[in-house]
Amino acid sequence: MPGTWSDLQLFLGFNTLFFLAGAAIQGGLIQKLDATVVQPPHDAPLIAQWWTNIYEASWFAVLVMVLGNDLPEVTAGAASQVFGVISAGVGLASFALVLTLVEHLFMDVLETNVKRGSTVYEEGHMVVLMWCESARDLGMAKRILAQVCQANRGREEGTTVVHREKLEMESRFRAAIPAADRHGTQFVFRQGSPLDPESLRMVAATKARAVLITEDYSRKPEHSDAQCVRAAVVLDEMVEAEYGEGSAKGPMVVVQAHTEDALRTLQYTCSDRVVPVPTSTVSAKRIGRVLRHPIIVVFSRMLTDFSSNAHGVINAYPELEGLKFKDLHARFPFAIVIGLINSTTKYCKWNPDPNRTVQRGDEVMMMRPGPFESTLYPPLEDPPIVDLGKWDPDTYSLASLDELPLGLECRSSDEAVCKPSEWFGYAANASTSDESRASHHSGRLRDGRGVYLLPLQYSNTLLPAMDLLICGWGSDCLMWELLAQLDHGLQPLPPGACVTLLNERDLTDLRAACQQHGVTRLCMKHIKADPRMRHCLASAVDIAQFQAAVVFCDEQWVEEHSRALESHRWLSQSELLRLDAEILQVQLNIRLLLEERGCHQINIVCECMSYTGRTRFEDSTRLPLGVIVNATSFAAKVLTQVAYEPRVMLPYEQLGQGSDLVVQDSSAFAAVGERLSYLQLQACRQENAFNLALWPARAASVHQVLMGYYRLPHAAGMPLEVVPTVFNRGDFRCKIVTMALTTTIQQATQDLSGSLTRTGEEGSASLEHDGSLYL
Repeated sequence: MPGTWSDLQLFLGFNTLFFLAGAAIQGGLIQKLDATVVQPPHDAPLIAQWWTNIYEASWFAVLVMVLGNDLPEVTAGAASQVFGVISAGVGLASFALVLTLVEHLFMDVLETNVKRGSTVYEEGHMVVLMWCESARDLGMAKRILAQVCQANRGREEGTTVVHREKLEMESRFRAAIPAADRHGTQFVFRQGSPLDPESLRMVAATKARAVLITEDYSRKPEHSDAQCVRAAVVLDEMVEAEYGEGSAKGPMVVVQAHTEDALRTLQYTCSDRVVPVPTSTVSAKRIGRVLRHPIIVVFSRMLTDFSSNAHGVINAYPELEGLKFKDLHARFPFAIVIGLINSTTKYCKWNPDPNRTVQRGDEVMMMRPGPFESTLYPPLEDPPIVDLGKWDPDTYSLASLDELPLGLECRSSDEAVCKPSEWFGYAANASTSDESRASHHSGRLRDGRGVYLLPLQYSNTLLPAMDLLICGWGSDCLMWELLAQLDHGLQPLPPGACVTLLNERDLTDLRAACQQHGVTRLCMKHIKADPRMRHCLASAVDIAQFQAAVVFCDEQWVEEHSRALESHRWLSQSELLRLDAEILQVQLNIRLLLEERGCHQINIVCECMSYTGRTRFEDSTRLPLGVIVNATSFAAKVLTQVAYEPRVMLPYEQLGQGSDLVVQDSSAFAAVGERLSYLQLQACRQENAFNLALWPARAASVHQVLMGYYRLPHAAGMPLEVVPTVFNRGDFRCKIVTMALTTTIQQATQDLSGSLTRTGEEGSASLEHDGSLYL
């Protein structure tokens, strides 16, 4: 617009000079030429009077109608006629050009206003401040807005997004999230910068209910954190200036923080209304828990996803005060009661003692569908009466852990998904040779005292001496946070564990770097190689020594794609898909090397960069049950959930502390041929011969919370089957997911480790005796 206005001014000045010069020429030169030039006679040759003929012929037809009525007459001198035509032509061209410039200037003003948008006058809305400079930013924006739509089901609440290209975002999200999927939520896009106070005023950020400030994924984490910190400080000061310092009015500001420095800075500089969310720490803790319990990938996704029928909520029910925790399950048949939280006493407990009394101020943590409002899901006054059946809690044991699976073996999609439990114990013995394992693999696949059908990815897989392989290297803040969690977090790797870093980075002084980041207990190794090349991976490490692997998108792979594009920004979704292809290549290299060595398939956790396309190696519902983590998607869900319920951060931080998820066989709670409902497994009221009384059901009697159950497929090409009830057919296919005490899980794991060691020693002795594999 400034260029158009300057061009218009310049052209108006040029026209003024032209008209002044024309007036001077008309008075001083044209009149004299008319007096001296003699008109040709009528009988003159055609060539001599060509101008007169043309001017006369076109006078009424064209010139007068187009250029105006003030042209010289036909009888005027030729000089006046030529000068009149030139002046009229220049005037017409000038008018057309001026009209074009004025129109362009007006359209520039209009387009600028449309792009930027008008001031928002809403109150109680949600504001999402984003940068959207890369494909990951756009993907995160889509995830956040989709979660907001699900959270606002049944309510009309406007969502304002500050972005650099308003029109582009409107057209993009019109296709990404159609109106039918918005459930009454209105999107209002505005162009601006989260660092600009005027942009914040334009979206009425100080009058919003909540404001989300997200990271800029096109920049390094420390640089992006600086932007988020400044945006949070500016907004916090604006709110205090409007409502007064210390006022409870104003929005809650949820800020994404990558590094620990940004987290501490926000806590130091901002008021209590600013809630920093350390997404790198949350993601690192999640990956650490996934290594031990891969089923957490599914349940963490359900907990944080508003579209899930079992997303996490915290509701207050004063009428439950005085009841025991084990009594709550029967009063919420539509939900899974998983814990209690008290904001006053700071009490927060997953799977508390079943006999703990609900105290004043206690709120119920549960997984259920629908919005957050507790009034839509009141507890039942009279719990249902269900027959508990015959079951003795003293006979309970973690049935799945006594036959820990170390792999999934299927020759084809038509072959049954099964594996002898004895072979698992023998394969776990480090002294067993590859040839003997391969021989047993091809021979007695169906033998043994029962088969274990659960793939390794969905079971407790960490043995006491665990070796972990990490391929690639993500962002520094995420990687060192993950290593710190594995070293001394809530669920660290067991003593004697070794972590091997395999990438192409120059980590010359690994020991000093580990000490700088507090990683002192783990045995760390670094091997410089490219895991994308299978021969490099095979020559660099002995793949058979690892019990788990994590594959990250290496920052050097990103730089390679950036150099190819001659750009330093992640702008293309196709480039993210190419990076996912390289991550999948590393996973397949590991699986193929394990297959060639005759080893069991290990737990492989892979980072995912894009949001589209899933192969069976990245799908949690199809064998081999790929375990993928998308840090950006998970961060978007956590940020949105914190914006609606800031107390969820405390339960997230304590997940795995005291209680954790575990997968076990249905035989742990049900006899062969017995079918049980959720209430029979978790809690119900039983009618006996004497009176009506509340009795703890099977899971509650052993201090566990039932989280779900499913059935394994008969063939590798079939997905996992979600079943309405638990039915123990005796085929070890029906699996139950519970939240149990970590002490119970650890004790069962230790008992299992000793059993596997003894089984391996007996197998070795038998092998030495006659060369046969009898366990």
